Amino acid sequence: MQQANTNADIAIWRAECMRFSRIKNKPGHRPVASVTDEIREALKGKEFSSLEDANATLRAVTSQFNARPMAEFGGLSPEQVFRLTKPDWLDNSVRLNGKLPITSVSNALHFHNVRALLTIVNEWGEVKLTQTGAFNRKFVSALMPQLWFEDFIRKVIDRYQVVNESDVPYLEFYRNFLPEAGLLNVQPKGFQITETGKRLLADDRADELFTLLFRTMFTTMNIGALDRLPDFNSVQGTLGYSMYRLARMPEGWLNINEIACDLILPFVRDEIISSGWPETEFGIIADLRVLKHFVDFGLLEFGMDKSLYKPDKVRKTALFKEYLTFNL
Repeated sequence: MQQANTNADIAIWRAECMRFSRIKNKPGHRPVASVTDEIREALKGKEFSSLEDANATLRAVTSQFNARPMAEFGGLSPEQVFRLTKPDWLDNSVRLNGKLPITSVSNALHFHNVRALLTIVNEWGEVKLTQTGAFNRKFVSALMPQLWFEDFIRKVIDRYQVVNESDVPYLEFYRNFLPEAGLLNVQPKGFQITETGKRLLADDRADELFTLLFRTMFTTMNIGALDRLPDFNSVQGTLGYSMYRLARMPEGWLNINEIACDLILPFVRDEIISSGWPETEFGIIADLRVLKHFVDFGLLEFGMDKSLYKPDKVRKTALFKEYLTFNL
């Protein structure tokens, strides 16, 4: 019989959560070097009658620069890019439709899996942690048949005599993600569903649950912990820009390698290249750090290269257009 968890066990769990903790967004990005060059050109050879006169010229040049659409930003102006990359981008520049019926979101992988997990926790009352802070095997075995993940992984797991949390895709992440979303509460005896979690299990609260998961994923969690790429934290900090660029791309299938560089802000691309990552491999970053997360929320759909068993194309779903609007 498994013993109740101690405060030390909870401390282990909290320490492990740090890997998934969101690194705070830096302030919004502006093309500093370009505007500096433009200011320098505007001031060349000019004489000003006063400091106020010089400052007025600087403000005018900067204002014109920030409002000018730029091809390198897909037609966005520097001011619009700044708004899409500010820490409050998901509240202001990118608007979420919080009035969706359950039929609109029921095919989203994270929405389905989280509801399945919360339902079992609600039925059991509590779920004990292992000494390493993981979901216990009994819970994992009960939950696994209800989770959505790749069939080839399920076939491998089905051969195991015992199944641990670490064997099942997403479970470790959900264990850290759902307390951050306020849906699970960790206690000395284990995990319990919160009152918010119970309330949002109702079908008529599906839109609230979906939006809570979406917001928590992209503004609270460190999504880089879900892949094996280098940190590249600025990619997450500029996802509002990536969403906008996707929204303006044609309907139908898009080649991931061909659109990869357009999805990543030029300043961020420069950071990644300076770290030694080849520009020819940006498709990997676009796939794992950007597109996959939108696929798991049902906003995008992957097309698979069956010979390599990896996605090589992507397209927007109806939910993308139904859920996201932009205020620029």
